[in-house]
Amino acid sequence: MMSTSRKAITAAVVVLAACTSTSKTKTPVTTSGNEGASTSPAGTTAAARGEAMVRLVNALPTAPMVQVKSGDSALFANVKYKDVTEYREVGDKTADFKLVTSGQPTDKPAAENHEMLGNGGRYTVLALPEKDGSGASLKVMRDELTPDSGKAQVRVINAAPGVGEIDVVVGGAKDPLFNNVNFGNEAGFKTIEPATGSVTVRSADKHKRLVSVPNTKFEAGKSYTFVITGSPMSKVEAITFNDAVKPTEAANN
Repeated sequence: MMSTSRKAITAAVVVLAACTSTSKTKTPVTTSGNEGASTSPAGTTAAARGEAMVRLVNALPTAPMVQVKSGDSALFANVKYKDVTEYREVGDKTADFKLVTSGQPTDKPAAENHEMLGNGGRYTVLALPEKDGSGASLKVMRDELTPDSGKAQVRVINAAPGVGEIDVVVGGAKDPLFNNVNFGNEAGFKTIEPATGSVTVRSADKHKRLVSVPNTKFEAGKSYTFVITGSPMSKVEAITFNDAVKPTEAANN
């Protein structure tokens, strides 16, 4: 019979494996957004080097410029509001992310996040306000870029304090693709057929339109992210970007 201490160790190993288990692309990934396009290495290549890949999205309306440190090293600097950086490789298995806003001493971060990273995995670090709209926080999301063959992937992240839960309608669909997405949460990727249409974000309770992204073209083999930011007092906006992976070249390892 397994002892209590041995059970605890086994459970810890299982949790650690779950935290660091990631899907790895077999080819490079091209990310496109308002700032242009960038290409990051294949997940399998980064894994062979013992590296994970991390990018930053600045969804802080009150911070026109931010930087993020990994440990004591600057990982991203001078990232403007609504900017999406390219992926950068990080070797730390337990990353210690620190957010510094413009005009703030670098030794006094506005927010911190400690995250387990898996070799070859891709992660988005999101700088967003706290729930009451003040201060700042850091959220780390795993980027599972593995669309089905002939399909597109879509996910939505609610980073707009004060607007409550949101619904997201794609194209002329009668029903929302995402329902009741809480602040600070991401709904995870959903698979859709390739199409072109508007993306409408509305309040879940009153169905009031908050923001729309017109003429969005969803292409097969691409993963689309919509970060909803701002607030009713400032302006609700959508930060959009996509990651291109050919379906036949995406694999779970």
